[in-house]
Amino acid sequence: MADTELVRVSLPYHVSADDHTCILIRKFHRPSGLSDECDVSIVFTTDNDSLELRLNDQSVSDPRIVRVGPWFRVAFSVAPLLKSFNALSVQRSNDRSLTLQSAVMQIHGKN
Repeated sequence: MADTELVRVSLPYHVSADDHTCILIRKFHRPSGLSDECDVSIVFTTDNDSLELRLNDQSVSDPRIVRVGPWFRVAFSVAPLLKSFNALSVQRSNDRSLTLQSAVMQIHGKN
């Protein structure tokens, strides 16, 4: 990724089927006030449910995927991987086009 030109995008963001660049790169600090009782997820709303997420150079697997109309909500649980300073990257894991509608961090108490 070091040789990739960074481009600021706005959402929704469309990636064509023949574009194999990284969809999203984001650096962020660990949210304050987290405890062992917190579940932290990165949730993407997209029309393609095949995403690969890396956090701090580690692959995050087993996303929760829920279909909502024409969109998929793809949620990756990341709490155990969070550090003081974090680097996140997202790519498609298939050759279909993709429209990324939103990307949010959700913090909930564990049930």
